[in-house]
This record gives sequence, structure tokens and C-alpha cells, in this order.
Amino acid sequence: MLARALTIGAIFYFLFASLVRNWGQLQGRAFTLDWRGIALSYVVFGIYLVNRALIWHWMTRKFGCAIPLPKAMAAWFYSLLGKYVPGKVFLLAGRLHFYSQEGSSALRVSMCFALETVCILLASVLVLLVAPLFADLAIIAQYRVPALILVALFLVVIPPRHLERLANPLLRLARRPPILLPLRYRDVLAMVGLFTANWTLLGLGFYLMIVAIHPLGIRYLVYLAGSFALATTVGILALFAPAGLGVREAILVVALSAIMPKAMAIVVALVSRVWMTLGEVLAVGAVALALRLRPAPSRPVKDSPPESECREGAGING
Repeated sequence: MLARALTIGAIFYFLFASLVRNWGQLQGRAFTLDWRGIALSYVVFGIYLVNRALIWHWMTRKFGCAIPLPKAMAAWFYSLLGKYVPGKVFLLAGRLHFYSQEGSSALRVSMCFALETVCILLASVLVLLVAPLFADLAIIAQYRVPALILVALFLVVIPPRHLERLANPLLRLARRPPILLPLRYRDVLAMVGLFTANWTLLGLGFYLMIVAIHPLGIRYLVYLAGSFALATTVGILALFAPAGLGVREAILVVALSAIMPKAMAIVVALVSRVWMTLGEVLAVGAVALALRLRPAPSRPVKDSPPESECREGAGING
């Protein structure tokens, strides 16, 4: 715990120290706040979150562990809060709680969660690779070859039969039965494509948030989408940092410094933390409110069999 706190503290110390050193870049700059732009950015961000939940539900249908859509949406949104806990365990545990209540296989849900993470990472890299088509930036060109190698490696690994070969030895060590993924290669590619499109949508929301406080050309939209996607994904993978705290900001500063003064890049990275956290909290609150206002299911008529009999055998063995 102490090491985590020291690491995160060190990252923010260097960010603030760099902001102080480069404070002169902000002097004389007129700051404005376009509330309409902020509101529009949250509308786009909300659509992005709903799309993420719908993609997750579609993935669970492919894995044969889906639950009713309202509960699936609740499971996904509530699990967002899990990333604010160090270790990210509750990201998965939050979903397993809902799915286990419906008799879904914890193993299949876990495998679906793992594949979602892989697809999200690959999609973020793909968006960043497309960015040079819209903005000529040296910061992308120098990492293009490693990124292409990473994409090629992912494309080799993600066919279902390869994922099974990677997962089943680990499952045997954990004394769990092997799994047969109910997917085709084109299913996985479709998942990556959906996440890629959704990352671009999030990039639009991020761009709208930035231009509400700092003017920036539209040609940087795809670059911003890729940068924010990659920073967010790496932040989630950084298990020591709750919600990627510090890690995401550091990556964003490096990426944004290529298109704006470094001091402004630090300000934008810090503001984006507040922007995204507030958006996620509001979204979870909206889902919780919608569930409370949702009409209760009607009671079964007397001649209907007990609910326990209707659901008997509904569970899916991993």
C-alpha cells in the first residue's frame, strides 16, 4: 500500500513540478470555459459508456453466459466503480455478482472479461495507428513499427483456438475444467472493430472537452482518441493505481505535449481526470436511479410453476 502511494505521489510530484517550471507558457493566455461544449462532451461520453455496456452484453451472448439486458447494463455500469479500487479486482467481481445471481458460469464471464480487455487494448493501438492519416506527428512515427508489431502479435494470438491454448494450461493449474470458446475468428475481429469505433467516439468527447477550454484543430481528433484510449487502457492495466491514477495523466502529458505547450498538456490531463471521473459517477447514478424507478415485475399467477422450477437448469457449466 505504501509503495503504491509513493509511486502515485511521485508521478504527480513530477507533473506539478513540470507545470511550475513551464508556467510561463500559460501567462497571457486567455482562458474561457464553454459550458455548452462541456455539456456536449458529456452527452458523447454517455453514449460511449452505453455502447461499451451493449458491446459487453453482446460478447456475453457469444459466450453463452448472457443475462437479461437491464441486469447486464447494471452489472457493467456498477463494475465501473471497481476500477477505483487498487488491484482492479472489483472490475470483474462487480459483474460476477450479477451474473452468478442468474446462474451464469463464472468461468465464462471471466474469460469474456479477459477477452474484452485484450480487444480494448488492441482497439486503442489501432486508433493510434490510424492517427498519422489525419495528422503528421513525429511522436507517432517513431513508435509506428513497435505498434505494428504489437498489432500483428495480437492478431496472431486472438484466434479462439490460440486463446484456448493459452488459457487451458492455466486453468489446469488452477484445477478448473478446460474451456472451449464459442467464438469464431471473425467474432473477435468484430469485437475489436466495435471497440475501435467506440474509442473514436470517446475521443470526440475528449476533444470537445479540450476545445471548451483550449482551442485545438479538428485534425487532431483521431490522435486524441488514440492517445486517450491508450492512456486509459494502460491506466486500467496498472494494478497499483486505482483508476490508473497518475499513470493515465503521465501518458496523456507525453501525448498532448506533441500538439500543445507542455504546461497546457498537464492542465488538460488533470482536467480530464475530473471530467471522466465525474462522468462515470453521474452515469452510475443515472443507472441506479433508472433501476429504482423501473416497474417491479408482475407476480406470477397461481397456476404458474414456482420461479425456482422455471429457472432450474438455467446455469451454464464452464
